[in-house]
Amino acid sequence: MKRKPTTSGLAFAGALLCLTLSGCSEANGDSSQSCARIEGIWDGLEIDPYGDTRGSAKFVVRDDHIDGEISITGGSPERYSLRVSCDETPVPSRLSGTITDSNAPDAVGQSFYGIYELDESTSSGRLSGFKPGTREFPSDFAAGNGQRLFVFGSTEL
Repeated sequence: MKRKPTTSGLAFAGALLCLTLSGCSEANGDSSQSCARIEGIWDGLEIDPYGDTRGSAKFVVRDDHIDGEISITGGSPERYSLRVSCDETPVPSRLSGTITDSNAPDAVGQSFYGIYELDESTSSGRLSGFKPGTREFPSDFAAGNGQRLFVFGSTEL
């Protein structure tokens, strides 16, 4: 049975996408902040609340845009494009943006707020965010209750 993309899938895509996006700037009218540290192509996994793999994800980060695809095991791929901004002042770093295109039409125009951290020595990291439209940043890297968690590695920086 095919699954329809969900707005919670968008949260993951948005989060992972920004991790791969470079030069993220102005999103949601916020002041422009660069996402240059995460520019590139990132392959990763979504982790469920029990620590198991839920599916794969791939994000491409360029300038202030992220394009991503999340493939939940046994379901149809979720596709998202976002315009984003990064803030590396807080720990963990923050990513926010607006979904500009998706195969889940109800997600388009929704805001996304996520947190991320990178390990530049291994070109890996993790990202977590709530479903689109939730106007708050997660406080920790977790999955469940409307929050998604992704771990990833860069295939191109």
